[in-house]
Amino acid sequence: CEDDVAPSEAHYLLYPGSFNPLHWGHTELARVASQVVKDKHGPKPVIITYEVAVSRVGKADLGSAADLHAHARQFSDAGHRVAFTTAKLFVDKAKAFPHHGLVVGIDTVVRVLDPKYYNDDRDQMLNALRQIRSCNCYFVVGGRIKDGKWIDLSGVDVPAEVADMFVPIPQRLFRVDISSTEIRRRRNSTPPAA
Repeated sequence: CEDDVAPSEAHYLLYPGSFNPLHWGHTELARVASQVVKDKHGPKPVIITYEVAVSRVGKADLGSAADLHAHARQFSDAGHRVAFTTAKLFVDKAKAFPHHGLVVGIDTVVRVLDPKYYNDDRDQMLNALRQIRSCNCYFVVGGRIKDGKWIDLSGVDVPAEVADMFVPIPQRLFRVDISSTEIRRRRNSTPPAA
């Protein structure tokens, strides 16, 4: 990745997730992340690609080609770019999408920084983050409510060696208290109309 030439015409963001379903919270986080990146790096256009890994760490695969096509329609119908990949790890995403800010939530950052996902080895965790940095990638991080309390980067122990890779999205700019899990739960518990 280190030899790649940075694109000069725009800022690029990659927003990984399952987006099941894609909802206003996702698109609002993408919109606010774009503004934060413009404020930090300059007023160039921002191009956002939603990324769905068809094979995911710790989760079921997305399914058949028909399932993927149906999943893709929610993006195309809304005019959004989407990429379906086999990139399970952020290192793989960075290699596939160099020069991209990676839009993530605070829960993801907590996992990215947890040595237990790197054979309980802090050095392996830091090396993975350095590989991501070598692809000129960084994280744009949204907070959320958890157990009735707001959590964001200010409450996470980010190692000094990689702190510059994490760009916070302030709560005053983004706070959405709904999740895809909650939407699916409500959708599945709603009785059919009579």
